[in-house]
Amino acid sequence: MTLHMKDAVDQHVHYLRMTGKSDNTVSQATYKFARFQKLMGQNRTLDDFKTRQDVMPYINALRSEGCQPVTINNYLSALRGLYDWAITEQLVTHNPFHHLRVKVTERPPSDVPTPSDLHRVIDAIDVPLYRTFLTLQLHTGMRINEVRQLTLDAIDLNARLLYIHESKTGKPRKVPLNDATHAMMTTYLEEERRCIDSPYVFPSARGDLICKTTINR
Repeated sequence: MTLHMKDAVDQHVHYLRMTGKSDNTVSQATYKFARFQKLMGQNRTLDDFKTRQDVMPYINALRSEGCQPVTINNYLSALRGLYDWAITEQLVTHNPFHHLRVKVTERPPSDVPTPSDLHRVIDAIDVPLYRTFLTLQLHTGMRINEVRQLTLDAIDLNARLLYIHESKTGKPRKVPLNDATHAMMTTYLEEERRCIDSPYVFPSARGDLICKTTINR
C-alpha cells in the first residue's frame, strides 16, 4: 500500500530541508501541500492520484476560491515536485501533475499601471513605513518577504547596497540602491522609522516581523 499523502509530505519536506532549501521555500511548500490535503481529503494516499483527471477537482476548487491562474500554476509546481521526488524514491510510478498547467491569459495593456500611476498610489500613503516598504519593492524588485525580513545590519548606505541573506533561491545576494531609493532609505532610517528596539528595518508595532497580510492589505 502506498504512503498516505501526509506521510509523503512530511518526508518530502524533510528532504527539502536537508538539501538546503531556504526556510521560506520550505514554508511555502508546506502550506501548498496542506491546502491540497484540505481540499482533496486528509486520508488520501499518493496512489490515489494517477492521472490528470484525478487532480482536476483540485484545480476547480482553487478556481472556486478565486485563485488566479498564476497562483494555481505555482501550487501545481509544488505538487509536481512532490511526485517527482516520490518517483525517485520509488514510492509511485506516475506524476499526475506532469506538464499540467493552467493557461494564463495576459491582462489587457490598459490594466497595466504606468510608473506615474504607481508613484501616485504610493505618494498617497500617509504611513512612512508602508510608503517606504512599497517604494523599495518598486525600485529594486525585492520580494515582499525579502523586504519584511530586511534587518538594519543588512543596509550599507555608504556602499549603496542592501544585503539579502536568504533569497528565494536560498543564496545571499546584493541589491544596489539608486539615487531615489538611497535618499528615501536615508530619510526613513534617520527620521521616520518607528522608535522601537527591533532588528528589522520595517518592524511591527511590537518590534516583531511585520505581518505579510498587513502589507498586502
